Amino acid sequence: MGLDDRLRGEFALDSLGFVELRVQCENKFGVSISDEDFSPENFTSVRTVAALVRDLQARAELAGP
Repeated sequence: MGLDDRLRGEFALDSLGFVELRVQCENKFGVSISDEDFSPENFTSVRTVAALVRDLQARAELAGP
């Protein structure tokens, strides 16, 4: 699996698979992915999902406890 392989095209991830990936990211990385962030642009590849998670973690750090 390459960083830029398309999750839908290369790995045939369907809508349920994307929801599961969202939940797994939230649980594993301690982030909350809003409906706005749960978009095709953010879930195109491993690279875009990782960028979203990093962005959400940075936002959480700035917001504080």
